Amino acid sequence: FRGTAQNANPDVAMAGKMTIAEAEEIVEAGNITASSGNITASGTITSTSDDRIKYNETAIEDCLEKLGNMRTLHYEKIIEMQHNSGAWIPTDDEWAQQKDNFSWNNEIGLIAQDIKDISGCESIVSGSEYDQSGNQTPLSVNYNAITALCVGAIKEEKAKREQLQGEVDALNGEVDDLKTQIASLMTRLAALE
Repeated sequence: FRGTAQNANPDVAMAGKMTIAEAEEIVEAGNITASSGNITASGTITSTSDDRIKYNETAIEDCLEKLGNMRTLHYEKIIEMQHNSGAWIPTDDEWAQQKDNFSWNNEIGLIAQDIKDISGCESIVSGSEYDQSGNQTPLSVNYNAITALCVGAIKEEKAKREQLQGEVDALNGEVDDLKTQIASLMTRLAALE
C-alpha cells in the first residue's frame, strides 16, 4: 500500500477477508504514485494502534498551540489527479480560468504546507511537491494525527481549567475569610458605638 492515500484505506483493505478494488491501471508493486476518490462505509473504520508495535513513544507538548497554527479553510480541491508531467497544478491565480478542466469538490480541511511548517508536525504531512523527475505531486495530510493533537489539546485545556478552578476555590476561601473578618470588625465597631 506504499504510495496510496494517507488514510485508513490500507488498514480497511487488510482487515477484511476479501478486498474488492476498482483500478484504472494495474502497475507493478511499489509503483503507485497517486490515488483519489472517496471511501464510504456503513460501519466503523479503524486503524491499528497497538502499543506492542509502537516504540520510542514521547509525549507531545503544546497541542493546542500547534492546532492554533493550522488554518481551517473551505476550498475547492482537485479530486482526480491528472497524470501529467511537469507543472500541471494551476496556481491560485490560474484556477478560475482552468477549473473547468478538472474534477473538483468543495471541501473543508487543512493545508499540508502550513502543517509542515509547524514545529513537531512535520510527520503529519507525507509526500513531496515534486517527484524525482520534477513532476508536480500533491502532499497528503494524516488526519488521524490531527485527531491525536485534538485529544492532546482537550487534555491541556482540562488541566488548565482544573488549575484555574483551584485558583478560584482558593480566592473564594480568601473572600470567605475576609467576610468573616469584616463581620467581626462590624460587630466590634457596633459595640464601640
